[in-house]
Amino acid sequence: MKLDLPGASVRVVDGTFAFVWRGSGALDMSVDRCASLRTRAHGHQGEVQLILQFRLEGAETGGVVIVRIDVPAQYAASAERFMTEARVRYGIVTPEDDSNQEETVSRIPRDDPHWINAPAHAGSEGLYGEIFDRIAAEPAS
Repeated sequence: MKLDLPGASVRVVDGTFAFVWRGSGALDMSVDRCASLRTRAHGHQGEVQLILQFRLEGAETGGVVIVRIDVPAQYAASAERFMTEARVRYGIVTPEDDSNQEETVSRIPRDDPHWINAPAHAGSEGLYGEIFDRIAAEPAS
């Protein structure tokens, strides 16, 4: 199984997803670690993004590596076929549709029991506030 895109390719060889970004790098992930495969509309009309989530060995839920690959509109049908074949062949689930949910950026509240760092300097807090305000006002495309 393979999907060749401008600047990138994805292959499944011997139970391993092999991702190659030409001139940038490569990543191999075991098919057994793939927790979910999905596509979502992204960018211009007809373009999609492949999203593959991988979990740690022995972990039943969640993922620690998320691979996102932008797919130009002319390759969207090929990408969907690739994803469908991978789901069927390897029994990988497709999570429920969350395309209407917007991803948000947030900080862990200081009173949260998982907060492990000392409070940030006042100057840093001001910078964080500006960054989060900008993210809220100008979401990424």
